[in-house]
Amino acid sequence: MSRALVTAILLLSCAFFSRPASSETFRHAASGIECPDELAGFTRTGVQDFESRQPGLGVACKYQFRNELFADVYIYTGGVANVPSDISHPLIARIREQTLREIAQAAETRGEQAHRGTAATLSVQTGQGPVAVYYDTLTISSAGPTSRNTFLWLWTARNHVLKIRMTVPGSGSLDLRVWQGFYEAVVRLAAAPLAGGTGKEELIVRFLNIRENLARGGKIDVAEMSKSIREAIKEGERLEREGNYKDALGKLLELERFAPLADLPSFDVQMLSSWLYGKLGDADRASAHRARADAMRELLGQRIGKGDAPADPVRALMISDVTEWARMRLARIADVRSAPFQGREVMAVTYSGPSTGGQPRVAYFEVDPRVRARAMQRIRLYDPIPLAGMPPKGPEYFELAKQKRARFLSDSFAYSALIVKIREVIRKAATLDGQGKPLEALAALAGLRGFEGSARVK
Repeated sequence: MSRALVTAILLLSCAFFSRPASSETFRHAASGIECPDELAGFTRTGVQDFESRQPGLGVACKYQFRNELFADVYIYTGGVANVPSDISHPLIARIREQTLREIAQAAETRGEQAHRGTAATLSVQTGQGPVAVYYDTLTISSAGPTSRNTFLWLWTARNHVLKIRMTVPGSGSLDLRVWQGFYEAVVRLAAAPLAGGTGKEELIVRFLNIRENLARGGKIDVAEMSKSIREAIKEGERLEREGNYKDALGKLLELERFAPLADLPSFDVQMLSSWLYGKLGDADRASAHRARADAMRELLGQRIGKGDAPADPVRALMISDVTEWARMRLARIADVRSAPFQGREVMAVTYSGPSTGGQPRVAYFEVDPRVRARAMQRIRLYDPIPLAGMPPKGPEYFELAKQKRARFLSDSFAYSALIVKIREVIRKAATLDGQGKPLEALAALAGLRGFEGSARVK
């Protein structure tokens, strides 16, 4: 046997491996979802590993019912850092359509045609509540007499996309009790709490789901929560420095008007809570919050975008995510500017610190559009206010503002140049400060002196 053939066999054995009926349950490490050897009358015949060949493609657990029905259970992310938990999200709708299109294209390459049939949304009752699942059917036909039917279920769980594809020959029939029992069993497995429930991956998935629920909207004002978190952390750290640990913890506990402290998706909140509980002698709670802080560290740093390019920004839920992302790196933010990208509102954040060798770098962030849209609706900055609806002094201030605006528009001062100059000076000063050169940083700030006289438009 040639070396090339041996290599090929070994590679294939790594990508696909069959397990006998007596083998143990397969557990997908990234999601914790299990594929039992036997499930609702189906036998698992193997597990196909796509992730090792291309990150994001996950795995497929292959099942068979007698010799007449075949089902593949796919668990993957598609390269998406934060998979929506709601299947009505546009991203999941696109994945559904892409899947149906790929099935049709694969049929065409074999000289076959795929005809779409039923398209519906099903609901499966689980121990964690109802789960919505997309359901589609297709008939694959060829020039000959043979045909086959394909059934597809698609939903999300544990920050992953799950998909079941079941195939039955056209001459056969699909017993309702058989296919329903199987797909519902898979849905319930994916929805079940993970064993222990406190592992790092479980906590990451939990925080991702909490973030998604906040982004979808509800009773919690995310912008207000973000502001309150920053204020509580600032005051809590001040009290901690004074040795007033109980009051510092009390300041954090005020945040429970938004959610239990353990469920607040904030690295700073979880880290400070861990420190304070430790100082107060509560080792169990200190350990629990430290585990949550570690989960949030990985979530912010690895799971919601790299941030190294506008095309892959860190997908922030709230502004406090940006400051926490920087604090985790012991970095200082020198500048924040808008950097629109392909119709999206992206922020370019210039920062520096030990991880950058004191040199400025740029990271890109995108606040969840749903959160931003709700904030704009509440603020409504540009809605006109009728004079009759103004307070007593309102009309007077309105006229004064008109006069100031007219003077500003006729002013010859180069304000745009001043903005550029300020950004340059602050960036330079922040870099010097990050290099441990505070005096040079102050000298750089002094560079703004005398700018006014030289910035008049000639």
